[in-house]
Amino acid sequence: MRAGTVRPLSCAYQAKRSKRDALEVGELADLAVLDKDYMQVPIDEIGTIGSVLTMVDGKIKYAAGPYGSLAP
Repeated sequence: MRAGTVRPLSCAYQAKRSKRDALEVGELADLAVLDKDYMQVPIDEIGTIGSVLTMVDGKIKYAAGPYGSLAP
């Protein structure tokens, strides 16, 4: 998971890391929980994938379906 959540960092940049560079305890997250696995959906059906949970800066911005009770 770490390899997919941390963008490549130069040594100089790494010293100036912000709370947006990694998904770790106490850091901010932008993420979406999708209603289908985009790695398994046929290419022509990718446009039918929807979000059931969207978080920006660690705050829920949209929630539906099983996450509906978390809606802002």
